[in-house]
Amino acid sequence: MLLWPGDVELSAEKMMLAYGLEKVDMMLMPHHGSRTSSHDAFVEALSPGLVVAQAGFANRYGFPNKQVVATYQAAGSVVKNSSEGAVMVKLDSSDPGLGLVQWRPQQKSRRDMAREWWQEMHTD
Repeated sequence: MLLWPGDVELSAEKMMLAYGLEKVDMMLMPHHGSRTSSHDAFVEALSPGLVVAQAGFANRYGFPNKQVVATYQAAGSVVKNSSEGAVMVKLDSSDPGLGLVQWRPQQKSRRDMAREWWQEMHTD
């Protein structure tokens, strides 16, 4: 199983665990590996074999955070950082969907909120 959690932080990670996420084979580090994500229970529950930090070279935030990397490594994960070069994973399947499922918190997206705001501002 692959997990691409996006820019989630602690509260969303807790919701994802409550939803029932289980171990994953590979994942992207939430929020580029910032210290406001990848809490211990989340990493332990997912126990990914491979974790990729999407971070720019010499980024001003210092992503991924060294302690976050250590947390994944302590869980037995191989950690790769895209700032050191592109990370490529070859999937061996004829199904391009690979059983894709998307989890979504029970809240509105910024796009939906902006659309509602726009409509409210432009109705007479």
